Amino acid sequence: MTQIEFCNDEYVRSHQKQPKGFGSWMFALTGGERPDYNNMSLWLTAPTSTLTDAKKWIKAEVKKMMTDGRLPSDCEEVDAWILP
Repeated sequence: MTQIEFCNDEYVRSHQKQPKGFGSWMFALTGGERPDYNNMSLWLTAPTSTLTDAKKWIKAEVKKMMTDGRLPSDCEEVDAWILP
């Protein structure tokens, strides 16, 4: 099963606080490296929700993407960067 790690470094760098609460959440999916804003391959915007629900949505989306071939099915780890 693919491990999804949520990274909030970019959010904290921009806002000087931990992400939390209700809002529109954007994520960048990478294979371990920091997001490349000039050449980003996968951006996802969760429906307006709490951060907890947005993380659940991302997990479900990653699973769907692996099923339909948008992500390799043998991918062991995905980093989901919470973007500012």
